[in-house]
Amino acid sequence: DRFLLHRLSILTEETRRAYTEFRYRDAIRHVVDFCNLDLSSFYLDACKDKLYTLAVDAPERRAAQTVMHACLETLISLTAPVLSFTAEEAWAELRRMHGELGSSRKLPESVFLSLIPAPQARWRDAALAERWGVLQSVRAAVLKGIEAQRNAKALRSSLEAKVLVKGDGPERKVLEPLRERLAEIFMVSQVEFAPGGGSFEVAVEAAAGVKKCGRCWRWLSDVGADVGHPELCARCVKQLASA
Repeated sequence: DRFLLHRLSILTEETRRAYTEFRYRDAIRHVVDFCNLDLSSFYLDACKDKLYTLAVDAPERRAAQTVMHACLETLISLTAPVLSFTAEEAWAELRRMHGELGSSRKLPESVFLSLIPAPQARWRDAALAERWGVLQSVRAAVLKGIEAQRNAKALRSSLEAKVLVKGDGPERKVLEPLRERLAEIFMVSQVEFAPGGGSFEVAVEAAAGVKKCGRCWRWLSDVGADVGHPELCARCVKQLASA
């Protein structure tokens, strides 16, 4: 979530500068690249699990919704000079949503009565971006491995996969503190770390000794551990209990 806000701040700065210098094609190219590379190919995919399976008020879910709202409002403003009618319709819907939710923050009646937001310096984090650069490189290798397994008919979906992290290197140092989040980031069911030694690599294979959770669709060893919910994993049982 924090990395996406970092990227959103950079997008805002680059797009505002392009508009100021009358480089309209560059301005929209920045927006298109952000939507394709940062949102569609990465963030929205990584957020699917927590948005669909966590409890409504789960902090992780609310954090993702907060970031998505920031992206939505910023993107509407950034595209308004070029996609005028679409931006105005989207802005009207955003205002309607604010009203339904009882938000105390009142948006201007029209997107053209608002200001393009300024880049948020507090969202910028160069060290965080560097770590996520490494993580995205590893994620690309994982996705490539998943695609190879799907082509070989060993997997039907990424959630049937297990990722095994092998060897040492700077990549492993970045991954280890995120052990509990890697399955979500890689869109797989399991991530395991082999003992260190040798060059760093990630291997993709079918998850073994597990069952598919009927709610989150992950293949996990604790599915059915709760006799009251024989088709669910422990995490989903916990989320239902807190709903």
